[in-house]
Amino acid sequence: MKDLPKIRQLIANRMMELGGGYLPISAAEAAKQIQISKPALHYLMHGKKGEDVNLSVETSLKLANWLRQPREVILRLAGHESIAELLKGRTPAPSPHAREIANMVDGLPAQQQSALAAYIRDMLREE
Repeated sequence: MKDLPKIRQLIANRMMELGGGYLPISAAEAAKQIQISKPALHYLMHGKKGEDVNLSVETSLKLANWLRQPREVILRLAGHESIAELLKGRTPAPSPHAREIANMVDGLPAQQQSALAAYIRDMLREE
C-alpha cells in the first residue's frame, strides 16, 4: 500500500519542526540533511502531472532516518511491504540515552550536527 500523501505530510512537518515551528527549513537544506538531491526532494513532494511517484528503498531508508521513524513504517508507506516485512523486528529500540542525545542534537543547525558527529567519531577512535 503506497501512501505518498502521508510521507509528504511527515516531511513537511519535519521541515517545520527543524525550522523552529514558524518557518520550515528550505528544501535545499532538507535535501542536504536527507542526503538526496533537491530535485529528487521536489519530485517526491510534488511529482509530475499524471505520473506516479516511486520512492526507492534507499531513499525510503534515508527518509526514515531523517524523519526519526521506524524503517518499516516508511518502507510500507512507500509501497515496499516485502522489504518492511524482512526488517520487522530487527530494529532495536533506542536506549533512553540515545533518545536524549537525539533530542539535543535535533536543535542544532546541520553544520553543527556534522561537526559534533565528527568529534564523537574521533573520540571513539581514541579509546
